[in-house]
Amino acid sequence: MPKYIVKNTHIKHAAPGDEKAKTYGPGDEIELTKEEAAALVPNVEPKR
Repeated sequence: MPKYIVKNTHIKHAAPGDEKAKTYGPGDEIELTKEEAAALVPNVEPKR
């Protein structure tokens, strides 16, 4: 899965099948599908 960097806000995310969501803060790296990232566009950017 592609990696993204969280911007500006905290995101709570759980991978499919996970029982508990993890909180990611600004500057944290997160793996998302393209569809998940599209839903979070203002809050994530692709890792360079």
